[in-house]
Parts: sequence; structure tokens; C-alpha cells
Amino acid sequence: MVSWKKMIAALVVVAVLGFGAGWLVEPTVSAQGSSNSSFRASLPLFQEVYNTLLKDYVTRPSSSTLLEGAINGLTGSLNDPYTVYYTPAQYQQFLNQLNGNLGIAGIGVEINQVGQFIVIEAVLPGSPAAKAGLEAGDEILDVNGKSLVGATADQAATLIRGKQGTQVTITVERGTRSFPLTLTREPLSLPTIEDRMLPGKIAYIQLNQVSGDAGALWQEVLAKYQALHPKGWILDLRNDPGGYVSQAVQIAQTMIPSGTIVTFKGQITHQVYSSSSGQSLSAPMVVLVNGGSASAAEILTGALMDYHKAVVIGTQTFGKGIAQELVPMQGGGVLKVTIADWYTPDGQNIEHVGIRPNLFVDGNNAPLVMAEKLLGDQTSLTTTLTVGSVGATQNGGPLTLDQAPVLKGGQLYVSLDTAAQALGVDPVPGANKADVTIRYGKGAIAMTAGSTSAVLNGQKENVPAPFFLDGLLMVPASPLVPLAGISETANGTHYTFVNSFSQPAIAAYTH
Repeated sequence: MVSWKKMIAALVVVAVLGFGAGWLVEPTVSAQGSSNSSFRASLPLFQEVYNTLLKDYVTRPSSSTLLEGAINGLTGSLNDPYTVYYTPAQYQQFLNQLNGNLGIAGIGVEINQVGQFIVIEAVLPGSPAAKAGLEAGDEILDVNGKSLVGATADQAATLIRGKQGTQVTITVERGTRSFPLTLTREPLSLPTIEDRMLPGKIAYIQLNQVSGDAGALWQEVLAKYQALHPKGWILDLRNDPGGYVSQAVQIAQTMIPSGTIVTFKGQITHQVYSSSSGQSLSAPMVVLVNGGSASAAEILTGALMDYHKAVVIGTQTFGKGIAQELVPMQGGGVLKVTIADWYTPDGQNIEHVGIRPNLFVDGNNAPLVMAEKLLGDQTSLTTTLTVGSVGATQNGGPLTLDQAPVLKGGQLYVSLDTAAQALGVDPVPGANKADVTIRYGKGAIAMTAGSTSAVLNGQKENVPAPFFLDGLLMVPASPLVPLAGISETANGTHYTFVNSFSQPAIAAYTH
């Protein structure tokens, strides 16, 4: 079955998002006027500039162009990519995207503006982007030769999407490498929820985005599987970009009997969303997350984690700890404005930080495999790597690596992606891309390319020096084995790593 997964959140529309759905509270009834005296005093200057441009500019601009430019200047001055003004047409497009009805063609990625750059947050499975191998974290440098440095997500989205069947060429930067890709745009749509029963009576539910019908659909699916008495639940929030506050709260309320779910704090906002009548699931739950899990997905994850209702598996989430409100403006436009920070039940704000999973497992298949093993009481991740080959095996299934492992100075070296997928650790590259901190649980080791000096759990340590190969940072496997408590067996050019977890099933994380 094709999984039109979450991603779409942006799906491709790619841009979709440029509209960055995120965490939204419902629209207010009307816009509020300003009574700021300094603002009123500046109106004559604004009018003077406006009139001069209309009268003297080399080609007479339209008044609507100037007005929209002024509004975009106001929102842009905040350096907040989530506070934007939508024209009536843009707002309708935004609503369509938020509810999975994209109505346009794209390549299948969710994008966001990070500083001066456009970064992919999520990739829709089965989309042109997925087929081309694009990944969350990739930067898009240009579109059809037009640089995206300094562009907003909306501007990038406009360039990327287009008519069905047409092609678009983008330049992608991944790590220290950059490469061009030409993709054919396809029409895409995103179901809110997809579900199926996995072997072993494990109920698997993908929540693609928290659209306006998410709460009702969730309750239907929940009831369906509760009647089948599953032995475990998997809630897949990977690449879920978020949606409406009310819907996410409604979903969380079904699994948390009582207590605070999320708290919003802002200049004019202080609201606590709670649960008082939810019921604990009769079987254990695993939540899957990654760097594309944002906003709504993070609120759900944070609540379930803080109340020990689920084991969280995957990689660090996106880190969107702010909320937006839709405010109607004159003429049919809408201002999406950030109004609050939000906090998990334990009082954590995850803006620019994200949520660290209980178990770090990277890749497309490995997190799901680990979830099934945990729920089935088979708590190990067994991976066999072969020097010089990108082909590997994991828990009996095939695994394709981004770079073949190599031997140097008698030491086995692997890429950061392989370290994450094969060993279950969490690599966090540094700003200059030569540094990396690799974490596992509460432990961490920091290494630098070309240096044998490392810091392991706060103490200096000598390690084989990392190095770059084909633009990818290669790290020694030897210091990672004790960090994660992994067993290693070498047989010629074959290396087998077993990451075992001592707790039966998930009790250690949920109690």
C-alpha cells in the first residue's frame, strides 16, 4: 500500500508549505486596530513615500503591490517566518494545504526558512522528491537557477510548484556536498490518517497532519482497533508538520486520563489545555518521530512522553514551540501571527530545540522495526555491515547505507547516517560541519575531523580521528560501541553490531 504519509504537510506543495502550517489556534473574529501614537505620527511619512513611488517610480506600480509590500515589510521585520500576511487567494491555498487538499502540483517536500536558507523539513513517501532521494535537513540552494538565499518559504514554494507534468531543477546541499536534481511535478494529496494492523496484532496509525477533522478521525480509528484488542500501538508522527490546536488536544485527551496537555503563554494569551476524562490504552504504545515532526506532532509527543504513556523512538524532532493565530483583515486577507510560546506538561519549551526520543533510531525502516520488536518483547537492533559495501542487513531485512564503511588504520569508520541507522545513536553535526556530537541516552561524545582529541561524557578521550570522504564525515565505530552499550563482532570484512535493551518491552520508559 502506498503510504502518502505525513509529509505532506507540506507536501510538496512543496512548498507547501511554504505556508508552514504548524500550530494554529482558530481565527479570531476580527482584526484589532492600533492606538499607538507613534504609529499614527508616522502615517504622514508612509503616505509621502507611497505617493512619491506612485508618481515618480520609473514604471507606475499598482497601489495593491505597494500595500502588500508594506504589509510584508511589517511582518518581515519580526524575523519570524511563521508570521505572514495572506492575500485572499493565498489564504484559501493555505487552508487547502492545511486540510490535505493541495490542488496543485509539486515535488513532495515540506520546506521552511531557517535563517537565510530554505531547508526541507519532510519528504512525502512515493513523491518525486522521495524517489530522487531527498531527505529532511537538505537545503535547497536554487530553483531553475534562481538563488533561494534570503528567500521566504512562500517565495520558494511559488518557484518549486507548477503545472502537473512540468519539470523543475533544484540545487541541493547535503553536508558539504551540493548537487542538482531535475524532478517532474505531480499532483499530490494527503489523507489525515492511515492505519493498518501489523503482524503480532500491533495497531499502526500514521497521523499525517493535524487537520480540521483529525480529532474525529482519530477517535474512529481508535475505537476500531480497541475493539480488536491489539497487543500494542504504534503512532507514527514522522514528518507530521502540525495543524490545529483544538484537534491535537482532542487526540491527546483520548490517551491522557487527567492533567495538563499543553500551556500557551504570550503577550495577550495564557491558556492551559487539559484532560479530565481520557483513558489509558490497554496496550503499550510507541511513538515514532523525526526531524520532520513539528508543532502538533511535538505537542502530542511531549504530552505522551511527560506522562509516560509511550516510548518515543526516532530522531530529534523539529523544534517548533510557538503558536500562531489567524486574524481576518480588511479585504479578505488574513494575518497569521505568532501569539504564544507553548510548554509541555513538564514545563519545557522546545522552540529551536525539539524533543529527544527515548531511543535514537534513524532511517526509514529501522524505527518501525525497533517499535515492533519492543512491542513484541524482542528488544534488540542487529545490524551487519560490510567494508566497501552500501548493502547491509538489519534485523533480518535489507538496509542501504549512504556511504560504504571503510577501514583506515585498522579502524572501522562509518558515516553519521550509518552510525544513526546501524548503531541507534544520535549524531548532531556542529555548525562548521567538521565537529559532531554523538549522543545516546544521557551519554555523549564530541569529535572533530582530523583530531584524535574527543570529549566523552565531559572527560577528554583519545579516539581515531574522524575524516571526510566524498563530502561525508566518517567517524570511528570503536568509541560508539561502549557509548551505546553495543556488542560488536568482526568476521573478516563483516561487522555485526547488536544494540540490546535490558528492559522487557517498554516498561522502563512508560512507568
